Amino acid sequence: MNGDIGQIVLDEETIANRLEELASEMKNDLDEDAVVVGVLRGASVFVADLMRFLPEKIRLDYLQVVRGENTVSDEGVDLIKDISTNIEGRKVFLLEDTVDTGDTLLYLKDYLLDKGAADVKLCVLLDKTERHEKECPADYVGFRVEGLEGKWNYVVGYGIDFNEHYRNLPYIGVLKEELWAPVEA
Repeated sequence: MNGDIGQIVLDEETIANRLEELASEMKNDLDEDAVVVGVLRGASVFVADLMRFLPEKIRLDYLQVVRGENTVSDEGVDLIKDISTNIEGRKVFLLEDTVDTGDTLLYLKDYLLDKGAADVKLCVLLDKTERHEKECPADYVGFRVEGLEGKWNYVVGYGIDFNEHYRNLPYIGVLKEELWAPVEA
């Protein structure tokens, strides 16, 4: 275990088993025209591993957004990398690492529908339902996390970062408090 991690909350085997189940749940909705769209950078590991369990004939693309106070859009979300696949009339499966407030996923869902997607299904690895500020029901959820009094707010690994570090950990763990507590002070 990395020395900065205080606790592993989802180990490699647990994640892999859930991804296989998640892919099985999704298969009924997939067709050859469907497009999987991953949200960079956080969902990159999730997308790569989930794709291995999906049918061979599936399209893949990525987009990237930034959130924050310095964004141009009214929603606080700016698109900085768009998809290159034509999604007009196709079903899109939008894959994200974590849903917190729901703002980003709702923005992206509307964006993809405006680009002509026939339907947009939301698939998230972690759903922090207690933090939702807007109704944002994911169609497919890897893990619903509760008890966000601290532990789940500072999880890293499996693509999820803290200050652009720890994405490469093969599990999801909680950063030691001394690493994130100064951020809240």
